[in-house]
Amino acid sequence: MSQNSSPSRLTGVRWSLALSLLLMATVAKARFIPSMVDNTCDYTATGTRTPLTWGEAIDINRADGAVLVSLPGIGPSTATSIVLERQAFGEYQTTLELRRASGIGKKSVQKLGLLIAVNNPAPRPPISLNHASERVLERLPGVGPVLAKRIHDARPFRTLSQLNDVRGIGAKTIAKWVEAGVSLSVPVVPSRQRAQTQ
Repeated sequence: MSQNSSPSRLTGVRWSLALSLLLMATVAKARFIPSMVDNTCDYTATGTRTPLTWGEAIDINRADGAVLVSLPGIGPSTATSIVLERQAFGEYQTTLELRRASGIGKKSVQKLGLLIAVNNPAPRPPISLNHASERVLERLPGVGPVLAKRIHDARPFRTLSQLNDVRGIGAKTIAKWVEAGVSLSVPVVPSRQRAQTQ
């Protein structure tokens, strides 16, 4: 009798192991929900997911660091940089803007190619030339660290034409910035100071 119970017991153990593995696989898949509308991946608060399937992409505006690390060539420090950049300066408007994060260059973005996406980013508020930090000014087309410092040092601007006085800025550059949604947000001069200037 003990010989007959042993094989059935072993089958029961195998059956139990198979059920456990199936349950673990089901739980792992439940954490990852692909979106059928925009073909990007949505994540739970834990950020866990299964590997991407054909045609899926990670939305870099919604993914946390744990998810970004799963991308080829993205380590923990680069993933943290991507998230911090997004939190500090707003959502990425295109995948090319991923280069804003330290550790990501043009080649890195090209390698990531179709694995990343940007869907329905929140609109960015216009950049105020009179109030933005040099780092924010660098997001403008054609502005690097040197030109951002020149803009910062020449402030405040009351009109866009005053930008022509800054070396390296011309009419074409100003036109690009207007398209990008630049504002002057002229600082309010206190009434006492206004009376002194008149």
